[in-house]
Amino acid sequence: MKKALLTVFIVFLFSNVLSQAVLKSIDELANTSVLLYRPSTGEDGTGNLVFTKNKFFIITASHVVKHFDNTTKMVLHLPGDKPLTIDLISVSKGNSVWQIHPVADLAIIQVYPEHIKGFDTLLAKYSFPTDQLYNGSDLERDLDLTFFGYPIVEPIGNMNHFSALSFHGTLASGLITINRADNGRPCDFIFMNIPSMQGCSGSGVYFNLSKPVMIGGIDRTWMIGIVHGTQGDASGGKVAIITPLSYLKDWEIQLN
Repeated sequence: MKKALLTVFIVFLFSNVLSQAVLKSIDELANTSVLLYRPSTGEDGTGNLVFTKNKFFIITASHVVKHFDNTTKMVLHLPGDKPLTIDLISVSKGNSVWQIHPVADLAIIQVYPEHIKGFDTLLAKYSFPTDQLYNGSDLERDLDLTFFGYPIVEPIGNMNHFSALSFHGTLASGLITINRADNGRPCDFIFMNIPSMQGCSGSGVYFNLSKPVMIGGIDRTWMIGIVHGTQGDASGGKVAIITPLSYLKDWEIQLN
């Protein structure tokens, strides 16, 4: 893993596409997460704001957006734990059509901020750089991982305070092929040693976060996957199932 990440870092360094801030704090990463929900049915999940070359996208799990329509809302976290609710259709050029991966539980939509005053500045501050999406498959066990989600959001639309929950665990497996929980089709996943929660589907999974004691050094925070769900058994054991971002490599939809 270290060798692979070093190679990726060198490529980015000499191609001048390193983002200005390569390490991210927990608070910064929490703000890249947005609540996505359909008011009429209460269906919800978590999306992740990402950017490249002044373009902004939301990436999430495809099963989260399966029943979304033009009434879908997105909610961002503002200072003071205040919610900012936006109609997704108003920032997606008049439609809410998601690009769906043919195999993996992944969905992407481009966001156009110019129709809302100041929204471009907010997105530039909150979005995660796409050159820190790790699309390799060489991942070591016991990586310290973090994801964020919104499993507790009632009453939606009438919230005085709003913030994402954070979950911390470790990578518990290499790649494992199992059937997807939503459609029963085989897909490659990785497991975490902790469960997810309902509403966290679509959450970005990160490793290598900056800590207050860190001083100096060249390093990066990476998003390695998207939460698919939780798998349990009769013994009571539960693990989070993660769709690896290696599926982005051969997808015809490019984040650029």
